[in-house]
This record gives sequence, C-alpha cells and structure tokens, in this order.
Amino acid sequence: MPTVKIPIYLAPLQGFTDAVFRYAFQKHFGGVNMYFTPFLRVEDGEIRRRELRDIDIARQLGNIENLVPQIMVSDTDEADLLITTLKDLGFNNIDLNFGCPYPMLNRKFKGAGILPHPDKVESVIRCLSKYSDTKFSLKMRLGMTSPDESLALADILNGFPFEHITIHPRTAKQNYSGEINEEAFAALSSVLKHNIVYNGDILDTQRIDYLLKTYPTLHAVMIGRGLISNPFLALEYLNVEIASSLRREKFLNFHTTLLTTYLQYSEGGQSQVLDKMKTFWEYFLPALPHRLRKQILKSRNLSEYEGFVSIAVREI
Repeated sequence: MPTVKIPIYLAPLQGFTDAVFRYAFQKHFGGVNMYFTPFLRVEDGEIRRRELRDIDIARQLGNIENLVPQIMVSDTDEADLLITTLKDLGFNNIDLNFGCPYPMLNRKFKGAGILPHPDKVESVIRCLSKYSDTKFSLKMRLGMTSPDESLALADILNGFPFEHITIHPRTAKQNYSGEINEEAFAALSSVLKHNIVYNGDILDTQRIDYLLKTYPTLHAVMIGRGLISNPFLALEYLNVEIASSLRREKFLNFHTTLLTTYLQYSEGGQSQVLDKMKTFWEYFLPALPHRLRKQILKSRNLSEYEGFVSIAVREI
C-alpha cells in the first residue's frame, strides 16, 4: 500500500464543476489541491459570455485560490485573446485543453481535434512562449483515433516547460466509454519530460493507490466524476475518518450551499435552478435506490425536490 500521498486535482467537467460547485465543494469537503475551470473558448471573435461569467462568479465568491482557468483554442489569435483576458483578471496559471472529445468542437480543431495536426499544435505552443510570466499546463487525450497521434507530438510538447501534462488515456473517438489504454498511457508518459497527471475512471482510493504503485513517478491525479459521485473521496484518500451521521450532515449542508448559491446567481429563476440541480443526480449517491432517484428527477418544484433529497440523504 503506497504511503506517499500525491495531490488531487478537480477535473474541469463541462456543465458540472462550475464556480458554484467548486465553492460548495471546497467549503464542505476539500482535500483537493487544485481546481480547474471548465474550458473557456472564443466564438465569433469573442470569449463566450457564459464562460467568463463563471470566472466572475468565482471571483465574487472569493473562490480563486488554487483555481486554474482552462482554455480551448485552435489558433494563436484565440490563444492571445484568452490568455491576455485571464492575465488581466489576475490569473497567471492557465491550462490548455487538447482533450475535449466533442465532435462539434473537434471539427474546428479544438480540444482533441487539434492532436492530429502537429503544425497547429506547434503554432499554439509557440504562442505560449510570449507569456514568460505565466505558468501553463496541458490536458490531453491519446489522440483523435489513435495513440500514435499523441506520440508524434512528444518532441513538440517537450520543447515547452509545461508545469504538468494531464493525460486521459482514451482517444476522442472513445469519448468517455471503452477501455482505458494503460499501455498507451505508459508509452506516452515515458517519452514526455514533464510532470504527469493521470485522469480517467478514478472512483475510489484503491484506484489511486494502484496508479501510484504502477506509476511511482506520477505527479498527481485529476478526478471529475469520481468526486461528484463521492465528494468524500479526497478526504478518504487522506485517511480522514468521517462517521456515517456526519457524512449525511456534510452532504446535506453541501447540497444546501449548492442550491442556495445557484439561486443567488441564477439568471433564469427557480425552474432553471431545479433543472440544474437534477443534472447532478446523474452522479450523486450512486448506490441510491432507483425509486428515490426517480422521485428526485420527477420533482415539479424546489420544495418537492428538497423533500425528496432529504429522504434520499438518509441512505448515505
């Protein structure tokens, strides 16, 4: 059993790990060393308002300590706009997204869609060199369709001093399903001269221990869905013991903070917040009986929703 504890990063999961979630999670659970925002991107020459608003909400909540904005770009103009904007907002640590598997974005050479194009990758990375006072990291997939695509980029990636490179060991074509390709992960991480972070299918502490035993030089692990379905995961990894009764109380307090903060910042009223809260139950309390989850998802208003959640939390 590994005794060394490596850092845990909260993954940038679009639609879930936004400013409000990060705030509520950090307030009631913690155990995470660094938080990454879902990606910001340029559309029609401008940064998408919704994504900038997430940064603004984080600043209002005072939730920018250990926060790293992530950007998704396909060329140097987009990179310059996003980097200079974030620097003006006080961020000097930025993550680059070469991993998003969404086909609509990949067709525009964004996310993993840039990986089969070494010339575009090199151009974007060369652009980063202008910002010598800024730290950059990178999150990537094995490729669009083949791990050979990431291996072909090794020399380009090694030419820039990334703080770390996070690898999700699937191709974009696999999306979030299919087998993790550990052989390809090992091959890529062995040729990269950077700190390596592992991301993908980390659902319990045993998986973290396995990864550290298998890859003893691993710098950190990045977890998204695993921390949403079990927000105690980071604390469990740090051997923080929490009694069952306290787990129920902590989860309920976390849920209350999540709900009330969404209401505070919602632009669409209670119905929008209700819909937003329901999305989390794709992951919350995975062992919850189907009938209770169904009641939550069929709630017609927030009062009914909160009542069903109170019942469900007793199952923790």
